[in-house]
Amino acid sequence: MPDAQPPGRLSVSAHDVAGERRTKRLKSLAIVAAGSIVLAAGAAGARWLMPPPMPATLADAEALVASGRFQRLSSEQKRPYLDVIREQFGSLDPEQRRALRGSEAARAARGRERSERLAAFSVMTHAQRQAMGNPWAARPERPEGRGERGPSRDRLSDRMQNGNAQDMATIAEMVNQMREHRGS
Repeated sequence: MPDAQPPGRLSVSAHDVAGERRTKRLKSLAIVAAGSIVLAAGAAGARWLMPPPMPATLADAEALVASGRFQRLSSEQKRPYLDVIREQFGSLDPEQRRALRGSEAARAARGRERSERLAAFSVMTHAQRQAMGNPWAARPERPEGRGERGPSRDRLSDRMQNGNAQDMATIAEMVNQMREHRGS
């Protein structure tokens, strides 16, 4: 007769105990790994949704404007950043301003802003465009010696030859509307 065990005792081998421990360890490692993934995803999501910090210098501002985080912001959310950048830009001497305006990043930022305005204009109804009024009327007069037409005509003809046809058609429509408002 095999070894008789006292009643109420189960036969548990060392192999069964080691298997149970291994299973418990694997389950706890899986739980820790899943928790780490959820935590990392939450941190990435929070970073994605968190607005970028205000720029301290113009170099920071240039990097900010070129970043994807800034591009994801709405126009209303961009306004405080642009106000800070304008304030920083205003503190420069005229020579430094001219150099910054001519930089590739500044041109790209102006192009993106123009495209956003054109996209907003192109989806407006005729009534909304009429309600927009004449934005030129709010502009102050330029000082003498400024606003010559030569360079702007060159830029316009360059854009017509090398630019986006859809943007140019929208610009033409916008200019025609402005002319109508100017005459009235």
